[in-house]
Formats: sequence, structure tokens, C-alpha cells
Amino acid sequence: MNYGKWSATLSIICAVSLFVSYAIAPVQPEGMIVILLQVLFYGAIIMGFISIILSICAFKNKEIGFP
Repeated sequence: MNYGKWSATLSIICAVSLFVSYAIAPVQPEGMIVILLQVLFYGAIIMGFISIILSICAFKNKEIGFP
């Protein structure tokens, strides 16, 4: 398994999810938008932690980075 590529992919998804959650957030969120914002925000945090774990695994396996 190539941990480095998965780590980079999850990092990009994490950053996009955080950006989207702030871009679509109204001043006073109500209803379903609150649930959507929570899913985007907490999902991004979880993907960020998984990305860090995969980076550590890639480092321990001495994977070569992107050329």
C-alpha cells in the first residue's frame, strides 16, 4: 500500500472540505445546513488526522516521496 499518495489525497480533501464549509456557511445557519456544515467540518478534521497517521506510516516504511 502506498501510504504517501493516500496521505496527500486525504490532505487535499481535508483542505477542500474546510474551505467549502466556510464558503457556504450563512451568518445564521438553520435546518439542514447545520448538519451539512457539521459533516463537512468534522469529516475534514477526521480526514486530517488519518492523513497524519498515514504520513507517519509512510515515513516508517521509508517510502520515496513524489519526484
